[in-house]
Amino acid sequence: EVRVAAPSTLSDVDVRDIVRRRAAWIVARLSEPKPQLGPCRFSNGDLIPYLGRETPLTIRPAKVPAATLRFRRGRFLVSTPSGLVGNEQDGPIHDAIAKWYWDRASERLPACVERWRASFQVKDQPRILIGAQRSFWGSCSPGGTLRFSWRVMMLDPSLIDYIVVHELAHLKVLNHSPDYWRLVSQVLPDVKERRRRLREAEKGLPL
Repeated sequence: EVRVAAPSTLSDVDVRDIVRRRAAWIVARLSEPKPQLGPCRFSNGDLIPYLGRETPLTIRPAKVPAATLRFRRGRFLVSTPSGLVGNEQDGPIHDAIAKWYWDRASERLPACVERWRASFQVKDQPRILIGAQRSFWGSCSPGGTLRFSWRVMMLDPSLIDYIVVHELAHLKVLNHSPDYWRLVSQVLPDVKERRRRLREAEKGLPL
């Protein structure tokens, strides 16, 4: 489906006119192949992207009350309760991985926003929320709240920067008009290349 968000002051006629002008772009985006989500079952030796690098995963039973994940020497290590067997491990392993990424996103993204907000002359640090959304990497509410998916931590740092810049620019321009993209390009001159790389990176993410 196609959803259109517009300022309440914009007339229906103007909204329809904008959609007609963007029709070719809309059709092209709808025609793109949808990213295929990988399987949610993880096994020893699987590779999970972290900050753009494929990171091997080791799973082992241990005397622990719940599945936990640690990152050591460039590897992920998941410890699972020894009583779990077969498919019983799938949910706890997934949750442990998601929690670890969520925590890393909560640590990294506020600092990243802080680093880039001066480029847009944003006086105060915006409110930042971390979520589990799959359909978008980030969003900016009309009230100025920035929301990011914890999945951004799978991406190369340069793409995380692009997502942060993308949302910060919406604090100045809430749409994707030419003025908006000019603003983003002033901060990231290679914005088109980063957008292309992001589209490639999001294909086949395992979570």
